[in-house]
Amino acid sequence: MEGRLCADGRHTIALPIQHRIAASARGQGHPVATGIPLIDFCNAHSLRIRAPVGAYDLARLPPEPMQLRPCRPDSDRFHPLGAPAYRYPLLPRLILYASGEKILCWGLNHRDSQRTALTATSHDVAIFSEAAFASQHAACTAVIAAVREQLQQAGGDCSPHLVAHAEAPGFDL
Repeated sequence: MEGRLCADGRHTIALPIQHRIAASARGQGHPVATGIPLIDFCNAHSLRIRAPVGAYDLARLPPEPMQLRPCRPDSDRFHPLGAPAYRYPLLPRLILYASGEKILCWGLNHRDSQRTALTATSHDVAIFSEAAFASQHAACTAVIAAVREQLQQAGGDCSPHLVAHAEAPGFDL
């Protein structure tokens, strides 16, 4: 599948993987298991390095370009994973990942959409980290490097590390 990611000032990466990874995640001081090994794996690295990590199943993404942009409350639609929609208000100041009118992730990497989230059978995925400020870039680069290294050690097939920023705001997946 080919997609386009439009970004401004954040680190991103696309990682086609071919093996599932089991890892434990921690949330609020207690172990969290989502039931999706790759999500648990990314969460563990995100918490260890303190940088956001999000992942999407490439086969489940809409055909429209993926964008990091402000919410459009009058037209955007969101189907949150594991929670009722009313808990996630669509406000104009909210920054989110979207494809067309479909919200892929509410509030940067806060809550995924049930329609594009990883599943136990996800095969090709894109893994993202974003930085709003230059001081955050090192942590984003470190978390992506850690995830790549572990995936490769487990036999995963990883694409090159792709970065989008103000001067180069997009790339093809």
